[in-house]
Amino acid sequence: VECCDKKYIVMKESDIIAKEA
Repeated sequence: VECCDKKYIVMKESDIIAKEA
């Protein structure tokens, strides 16, 4: 679960950065 959660968090952060840009 930890590995998957880490990947999910990275995707979520990238999505937030894309929205801010």
